Amino acid sequence: MSVYSRTSTKYLQIDFRIDGVRYAFSSGTESRAKAEQIERRAMAEARRRAPSSGRRDCTVDEAAFLYWDLQASGSRSADELKRWIRRVVLMAGPDTMCSTIDLEKMLGYRRSLRNGLHDVPALRGGPKTKEEGKYSAATINRYLRLLFTILRHAEQVLKTKFPDLPKPSERDDEDQRVLEVVHPRKRYLRPEEEDRLEAASEPDLLDMWKFDLETGLRESNLCELRWSEVSRSQRKITVNLKAQGSDEYWHEVDLSDKALEILRRREGIHPEFVFTLPCRVDCWFEGNMRKAGEHIPVLRGFFYKRMSEAWKKAKIKNLIVHDFRRTAARRKWLEKDIYAAQLLLGHRELQTTANYIGLTAAEMGQALRAARGRAA
Repeated sequence: MSVYSRTSTKYLQIDFRIDGVRYAFSSGTESRAKAEQIERRAMAEARRRAPSSGRRDCTVDEAAFLYWDLQASGSRSADELKRWIRRVVLMAGPDTMCSTIDLEKMLGYRRSLRNGLHDVPALRGGPKTKEEGKYSAATINRYLRLLFTILRHAEQVLKTKFPDLPKPSERDDEDQRVLEVVHPRKRYLRPEEEDRLEAASEPDLLDMWKFDLETGLRESNLCELRWSEVSRSQRKITVNLKAQGSDEYWHEVDLSDKALEILRRREGIHPEFVFTLPCRVDCWFEGNMRKAGEHIPVLRGFFYKRMSEAWKKAKIKNLIVHDFRRTAARRKWLEKDIYAAQLLLGHRELQTTANYIGLTAAEMGQALRAARGRAA
């Protein structure tokens, strides 16, 4: 028996293993006798699900725990991934047996996601959606791919096979395709919109997004940019990037004359961070009271809130912070070539840059020919 207490909750916790599979959960009671009774029933149920043939089945909740315990808990984005796993489990149903998940159920999950999960009682009023209470195709695919990952991981750990689980097909047949078709975003800041946004932005906020248009930084790198990462003598900044499926690496960005002018204006405002924004009212920040007008480091949510106010004032719709990076890449492509845009963004794959710019296959071929001609 392994019933124990935890300081973070008043309920006793249960933790045991059956055939190499760990089961850990809250008993929901403060009574040790009741907790041990709950554990005995859980152990009996776990043994019942392990047939003598060696082929095992498990619930979606158990499969998610295996994935979290053995793989996801040590990832770089563990906190965010934990929330996604929880929502996927609620979407699929914690007690749903993995072997019963087939194409029909996966398509049902996709329909739920298209409705913003509002037809899943446990998630009503939960995660917010951007437009009309519905998720984008990319977000829907992220949910579905995570569920596939959890189930495939359970197959490997339990040395079994869920025979009816479909493949994450991207075929054109709507009745057979599990994943949504994702079209690359092609929203850019147009020159006339830039003029309106410039008039609607306070000076410190203006410096931030103007610098982003010059350097193509991700919002995290922009908000966290430190003076120690800036070399004005070499006209470069060095930021840390994380590419999908690879380790972090340092990326250098050349500074234009406009970017250097912005840095000169920012000098002396804050000793550590390049970009800060003033408080509008007295507020608490990092455990200290900050007075109205005092400059504080910019968190991503804080930056997005101020940008949203500026977009609304400038009457600009359907723009996100990441579109500044996309606009910077497109302008670099129009000014020079596709390789210059790739260098600006720090992409390892040229196709990723092409998707940012919104090039079709034909336009990609034309861009490559133009770049080779320029080099020749």
